[in-house]
Amino acid sequence: MFKFLAYLVVLLSAAYGVATAYPGMFFSSSHAYKNITVYSHEPLEKGADDILSQVCEKISTDDFSDDGQKFAVYLTGGYGEYSFFAPFCRKDYACLHPLTGKLFMAPADFEKKRSYSSGDTSKGRPLDAVMTRVLVKAQIKEKMGDLNYFFLDDWKTEGYAEHIAGETEGRDPLEICRENAASDPVLRHMEYRLIVELVRNDDMMGYPVLMKENYSFEGVEKRVKKKYCGNN
Repeated sequence: MFKFLAYLVVLLSAAYGVATAYPGMFFSSSHAYKNITVYSHEPLEKGADDILSQVCEKISTDDFSDDGQKFAVYLTGGYGEYSFFAPFCRKDYACLHPLTGKLFMAPADFEKKRSYSSGDTSKGRPLDAVMTRVLVKAQIKEKMGDLNYFFLDDWKTEGYAEHIAGETEGRDPLEICRENAASDPVLRHMEYRLIVELVRNDDMMGYPVLMKENYSFEGVEKRVKKKYCGNN
């Protein structure tokens, strides 16, 4: 019985590995725009090219941009499927899989330009920003290499990705001073963005250099909180 269970676990693990490494077999439709191809179960809704155009424009300004890099994005059909393909990112709206490097997105509505992580349409976020963030992280990973990317701090990758995506652009920085700000993913992205922008401007270095520098999160967070919240 033990051998059978062990064999079953190995078999299921192998099957899961194949599924996450070659997810294209589960998606019957595809839509290409420039260097981005979105794989989905159904043809994309009206407005797909408008969103993809915005995303392409944003990622072209990225310091890690490479015109030759191609992106395959897998748009899942439900939260369960998204969790299956991206168990490491179940609370996020999109995922750069840490092992396979594949790009998975939670369900989205291209016509409404919204992304939904849990199927709750009241908790949607701007689709162009969600897609931009995950593509920027893929650009960083491609430029820096798998191992270097794996050891990067979240505040660096998420902060820089939000710097390019711009979802929190124009929001009052004082919002990060709220007592519950750390539990709000949007405010967390904004704080990370403010941190990388502050370090880049105050320490006068490019973002590729910043990625390689050994900063402690506690130290840089204290700097940004002192600037915007008056914390000592």
